[in-house]
Amino acid sequence: MQKKNSSENTNRMPITCAILAGGKSRRMGDEKAFLKLGGLTIIERVIDTVKQVASEILIVTNDPKNFTHLKTQDIPFDIVKDVYPGVGALGGLHSGLYHAAHEMVFVCACDMPFLNPELIRFITGASADHDAAVPIINNYYEPLIAAYSKNCINAIEAHIDQGDKQILSFYKDVKFREVTESELKTVDEDLLSFVNINRPEDLTRAKHILMGAINAKKEIPIISIVGYSNSGKTTYLEKLIPELSGRGHKVCAIKHDVHGFDIDVPGKDSHRLKAAGAHTTIISSPFKIAMIEDVEKDMNLSELRDRFVTGIDIIISEGYKSDIHPKIEVFRSGIRDELLSKDDDTLFAVAADTETDTTVPVLSINDAKEMADLIEEHFLYGLCNEDIS
Repeated sequence: MQKKNSSENTNRMPITCAILAGGKSRRMGDEKAFLKLGGLTIIERVIDTVKQVASEILIVTNDPKNFTHLKTQDIPFDIVKDVYPGVGALGGLHSGLYHAAHEMVFVCACDMPFLNPELIRFITGASADHDAAVPIINNYYEPLIAAYSKNCINAIEAHIDQGDKQILSFYKDVKFREVTESELKTVDEDLLSFVNINRPEDLTRAKHILMGAINAKKEIPIISIVGYSNSGKTTYLEKLIPELSGRGHKVCAIKHDVHGFDIDVPGKDSHRLKAAGAHTTIISSPFKIAMIEDVEKDMNLSELRDRFVTGIDIIISEGYKSDIHPKIEVFRSGIRDELLSKDDDTLFAVAADTETDTTVPVLSINDAKEMADLIEEHFLYGLCNEDIS
């Protein structure tokens, strides 16, 4: 069980999100919650989405030890077990409602990598004056991406006591509202929120969806330079950036500092204005501009790009090893025996001073020319056509 944190995000709704993680993954072969997609496990993707909307997160599982490593720093987060074990998804739904701190609970499965936060808001909002709001697509109910109130608990318990384990069984006993496909498409046009991962072919499809979404947006490409401490990431960037810039590409460099930083100088006017309470301070000259702004969270690379970066051909970051964008690992012999990103499916290439056991291109750490060629081929002169099957 994770310690609760009292900090709040005003954009969150007063609801609980219960993520059901009790499936056996028989068709998948592996625990599907922890399959990697775009550098994150599927359940990490689910958590990253629901924490934008919900004020509390519950993971419902009868194997809590498998999930204790998951953390959210800015939202209450608990792992709970079934009150009625052995009754399938209906028991998981009951447990989520039973343990929830809020009256309204959005329920989802742990294997839905493309959940849309606006869809969560829409379905939950549709539950107003009802005990449940459940999507219906192609005449089939979607009970594991739906909103339920605690008023459903008694009806669920009655059906469990009768030996009825069907998750739809109690609907007739509560005030229930269907959310139609046309309604859902107003916030999730392609209904990608309903994609789940049950079989290996589903994971392949999800990878194609993810790559297609990245390519379709035609956004400024992002590459992260990652590696162990003291592997020479900054030194390598000092070679790679001028190589790309010398070819006419405008490069934006982003450095990740998880510890926080202060670039302003005490005593300077800009520092005094910030200390006086200015939320944002901009320093402008004929040659450069700097902005110092308070933020409520650690932004990911896509958020930084979409908010701050324009007129650039490519973004190269140092750090962000957990982000979803393609990565180049700087690997130096004598520091570690294996790659930091050996199990990361977003690893694009390696810059190393030794032979490395990997299926991606391994180029010299001392010469950035070949890496620049590779970056141009895949990111600057056309869309990435990586084989993700």
